[in-house]
Amino acid sequence: LPVRLKLIVMDLQQVSGGLAESITDKPVVNYILKSASALINDSTSITSLISPGNIKIFPNPAREFINISFSESIPQSLMLKIYDSFGRLCVENQVEQDIYDKQIALNLKSGMYFVKLESGPSTIFTQKLIVIK
Repeated sequence: LPVRLKLIVMDLQQVSGGLAESITDKPVVNYILKSASALINDSTSITSLISPGNIKIFPNPAREFINISFSESIPQSLMLKIYDSFGRLCVENQVEQDIYDKQIALNLKSGMYFVKLESGPSTIFTQKLIVIK
């Protein structure tokens, strides 16, 4: 069974004032976040496991295909999506776990696109892609 551990530490500083203080006779207490840290070990969270610097998409500009390369194998499958400049989804391709390289065929018109790698609702990587035909 996967171990799920979440620990969030926040340092709050008490401050006085604010708009509500002028309309009530009760004291107003606000808190501002001075610092925060988190330790998350969750099998469903991949965003902390893959840094954008470990992902390369090439060639750029591209013609008929792109390569995606990871400096480390990915611990779970990801969804690669390519959007046009209007935000329309043009390509959707699953990237399986434990791989280092994958080639994806493109059947796109010339233009500017955005490549996104997603894990569930989280986008972990975005890169602009130019396609030239």
